[in-house]
Formats: sequence, structure tokens, C-alpha cells
Amino acid sequence: MTGHAVSLGIWALMAVLLVGLGIASLASDGRVARVGSVGRLLTGGRLRGAVFLAAWMWLGWHFFAR
Repeated sequence: MTGHAVSLGIWALMAVLLVGLGIASLASDGRVARVGSVGRLLTGGRLRGAVFLAAWMWLGWHFFAR
């Protein structure tokens, strides 16, 4: 399996998880957080947003740029 195929598989898995979270939040009557709520939680402040961005950049560099 090539690195490109692994990379595409990871992106596909993230997309499926995101759609699954959206569907679960609609079906759970508020027990599962909505996608927007999770995004606001991760990037809710200036420091949290900067840490999230740095972590995302680190992950991208180490897993997807190779």
C-alpha cells in the first residue's frame, strides 16, 4: 500500500467520522454534541485556537506531507 493510499484512507475516515457525529447528534436528542459545538469548544478562545492550529499543522506535517 502506498503512502498516498494511506493518506486518502485517513481523510476518508475523518470524513466518515464527521458525518457520523452529525448523524448521531441529530438522532440523540441533545446527548451527543453537534459538530459546531465541538468546533467552538476546540477553538473557543485565542489560546485554544492557537494550540488547535499548531496541533493540526504538526499532524499535517508529520502524517500527510511525507
